[in-house]
Amino acid sequence: MKASNERKKTVNSKPQRQPRAPKPKKKPIESRFSPSPITYITVKIEGFNQPKLISALAAEGIRLKNLKKSSQKCLTARIAKKDSVKTFAICKKLCYNYEVVGRDGLFAYFLGKLSRVGIVLGTLACAAIAFFCGGTITRVEVSGLNDISRADFIATLEENGYGVGAKSACIDRDELRRFVNSMSGVAECSAEVRGNTLIIKVIERDRSEAERGGKAVVAASDAVITRVVCKSGTPRVKTGDVVKNGATLIEGTLYDGEGNAITEITADGEVYGTTVTAVTKIVSTAAYRYERTGRKSVKTAVSFGKFFTLGAMSSPFDSFESETRSGEIDAFLPLKFTRTEYYETAKIENTATIEEIAEEVRLAAERELTKTATAIKSEAIITEIAEELYEIRVLIIAETLVSAVVS
Repeated sequence: MKASNERKKTVNSKPQRQPRAPKPKKKPIESRFSPSPITYITVKIEGFNQPKLISALAAEGIRLKNLKKSSQKCLTARIAKKDSVKTFAICKKLCYNYEVVGRDGLFAYFLGKLSRVGIVLGTLACAAIAFFCGGTITRVEVSGLNDISRADFIATLEENGYGVGAKSACIDRDELRRFVNSMSGVAECSAEVRGNTLIIKVIERDRSEAERGGKAVVAASDAVITRVVCKSGTPRVKTGDVVKNGATLIEGTLYDGEGNAITEITADGEVYGTTVTAVTKIVSTAAYRYERTGRKSVKTAVSFGKFFTLGAMSSPFDSFESETRSGEIDAFLPLKFTRTEYYETAKIENTATIEEIAEEVRLAAERELTKTATAIKSEAIITEIAEELYEIRVLIIAETLVSAVVS
């Protein structure tokens, strides 16, 4: 017989490790701000016969603050952090359950916020930028420019106080629209301030043949029509007609002799009309008045709660006007920013008569009209409101371009 030696293979299999159960997340301890350099912790203790525990803590010289009893077996109290080890040892010895639910103090507050320091610093930076740049134009958006140089257009805006850095509250949309319309090559525009962005939409006057025309030519203001130059389409108005803002002046449709529509084409042309503009201004003829000299000083102060303030808030000028803005940030520190702009003023002797002042107002109102205006007639009406106080109302009648192409 053949003896066969069979080798048995032994497979040693390692026991598979069981996945560890995730550790329960510790409940974050609330950190409150306090000017005290001593760190205190708030402890919640559960158990019966609470007077026994209080007596035991007092015997060890542990002082309890803000002691509150929420039920027969639950109380909360503040203790100095240096006494926490002895307090917890006494609680264990007397079979009391305890839990730290809060801490306060100057250093405890900062340590509790360190985990969010990146977010907080970002918040502080954003808040500071929003505070100091709030109300200031930081971006100018212009659309509709084809033949006009965008760089020259924006440079002209900045030279006249409508660019980046201008105060949004000081921008009058009607005045800005009149200024843009006075620029060479501009037929009409719209302007608005959205947040910190100045948005201007321009319709150019000189368009190429490929771009010329639209669905209709409409009135950009109320007017009495004086001239109609129709290049394409069907005129809907004639000389002497009174039109309202938005009325159709040239229609993009051709008609036969019986008034039936033949085909749709582009509408193009220029329509001029007589417009009436009224400007009202209140002026004083008092012997003296105060005007800004152009000198300015900016003061910024930072307050830390009610404890102290960094930065002096006083004007360097004897006579001045001021504008103050403030903002609070309490995400990380109880900070308050205050920014005050001081404008120096000077006492100016008023030697002009009311008639001379009215003439200056009239000429200034005329200069605000677009460069296409002709046959300008204006009149200043003076009304006395009170002693040395007058209302000047300027009425301006002029012929100007009153049409705009609608695409």
